[in-house]
Amino acid sequence: MERTEKEIEQMYLRFLEGECNANELQELLDYLETHGTGSPLTEAIGRALLSSDQASVKTQARAAKIVKETDAYLETVLFAPNQTARVRRLWMARVSAVAVMLLLVGMGFWYVLYKGNENGHVEEVSVAADVLPGTRKASLVLSDGSSYELDTLEGGIKTTDNQIYYGSGAAVTARLADLQATVYAPRGGEYKVDLADGSEVWLNADSKLTYPLSFSGNTRLVEVEGEAYFNVHYDAARPFIVRSKGQEVKVLGTTFVVHSYPAEEVQTTLVSGRVEVHVDGQSKVTLLPGQQLAVDKGRKELREVNIEAYTGWKNGLFIFHDIPLATVLPQLARWYDIEVPTQGIPEVKVFGEIDRNTKLSEVVHLLETATDVRFKIEERRLVIKRK
Repeated sequence: MERTEKEIEQMYLRFLEGECNANELQELLDYLETHGTGSPLTEAIGRALLSSDQASVKTQARAAKIVKETDAYLETVLFAPNQTARVRRLWMARVSAVAVMLLLVGMGFWYVLYKGNENGHVEEVSVAADVLPGTRKASLVLSDGSSYELDTLEGGIKTTDNQIYYGSGAAVTARLADLQATVYAPRGGEYKVDLADGSEVWLNADSKLTYPLSFSGNTRLVEVEGEAYFNVHYDAARPFIVRSKGQEVKVLGTTFVVHSYPAEEVQTTLVSGRVEVHVDGQSKVTLLPGQQLAVDKGRKELREVNIEAYTGWKNGLFIFHDIPLATVLPQLARWYDIEVPTQGIPEVKVFGEIDRNTKLSEVVHLLETATDVRFKIEERRLVIKRK
């Protein structure tokens, strides 16, 4: 028998108090998936988490505890033998049930960690001037010396028959001889490039891709600095090779991410297919989906990772799953084109998902709530406030 709105609301409140069993939790997820934001339950969520009375403070603290202990909580609640494949996938993706529900409230970011102070409130972020998020922008430089500022209103560029077009079909260049092209997405920018062989490349902020306008010979070779998401067109006769900071990634047709910013470890994360990574001409490392090879100062480490945490930026999200604050800040620096602290950063971790179209002040508010670290935005600088 279908439950009433009141019964669903009561079930949600029991969930926040840790009293929901696995079947009830699945029922809540099913209900939210079916009814979305257009139900009285979302109003109950807002009342339970945003009100300032003592009951809500208790609820906020419970929600914070559940989110901070997501893995342990969901392993006991969701990973029971009788759970369906859908719920198991939620666990494998490390999706917090709390975050799923809060997402449907329609807030400005995908993760909210409520942690009240003695009065049940969170301090306001100190903002001298807010900073808008990055946009689609990039520049194109050809090996003949010609350069172009690419249209920010276009979704990307593609190469066909030695000519470069926007996604809309408008020409960027006239037909050219065999040249090398370099696309640079600056700090505060991102861009998509479709190569002549049908492969697709998404560039993150402060990233550069160098590639030929047409591929000849028995290999397809490109170079990347920064971070790029590759969806490589299958061609068994011509392997696709990505060079970056002392390594080569060799593939036939697959999807993967290369992270190779200066002063940061090089990461190759495989989404689908299979790749071979050659580091400094040494023996190869073969990756399977869900694996990441990290290389830093000659040290190599093969990891099992949550793919979404390393591909979220391509889909417009910051995804931080137990990420040190010292790793989070450089990502913000590149996307918002700001200066961030490089020393004296507290050793705390962040767990959350945020829409990259969010203003900097809202992101900082999230960080303050999640870490107890206080910040100040001074023009295009993010400063840690000392206690």
